[in-house]
Amino acid sequence: MPRIPLIDPASLSPEQQAVFDKIQGGARGRVGGPFRVLLHSPGAADVVQQVGEYLRFHSVLPERIRELVITLVARHWHADIEWNSHAPRAARLGVPAEVLEAIGGGEPPPFTETEDRIACAFVSAALKSSGMGSIPEEVLAEARAAFGEAGLIDLAVFAGYYTLLAMVLNTFEVRPEGADIPWRRGD
Repeated sequence: MPRIPLIDPASLSPEQQAVFDKIQGGARGRVGGPFRVLLHSPGAADVVQQVGEYLRFHSVLPERIRELVITLVARHWHADIEWNSHAPRAARLGVPAEVLEAIGGGEPPPFTETEDRIACAFVSAALKSSGMGSIPEEVLAEARAAFGEAGLIDLAVFAGYYTLLAMVLNTFEVRPEGADIPWRRGD
């Protein structure tokens, strides 16, 4: 049970309703996951959803890479809702089951696609440094060659944005019911 109530769409303030309508009418088409919590602060919810909409639907990165790196960040922070939402999307976009199982289990993934390996190496290094250190030069150079400058920025923003969502979800213990989350198996 979440430590803060999920917003009830039937009892929104005018400010909450405006953001709710923007999210529901946008590319997502629905208000779920972290936004049912974030709407307690409509200003924060609006800014966060704008960044998320860019990343999910307009980033220069291929959709497969977007979804793959989201699963990596979700696993890093044990963000159940993000994993539950994005691992199936990554699978539908061709990320092999064994790669997702390895990520979910905290093991090195057996990448078959070079871009997958490069993107995950970059995001893993960013998460490992937690913004306090630098990404190894060879990881940075390989990601720059694969994705360009804009892609580098988007990869770093993906790591930060989904870290932000993980903090909100984990702080308030928002989890999907009945989902198969690799790191929760056996709980």
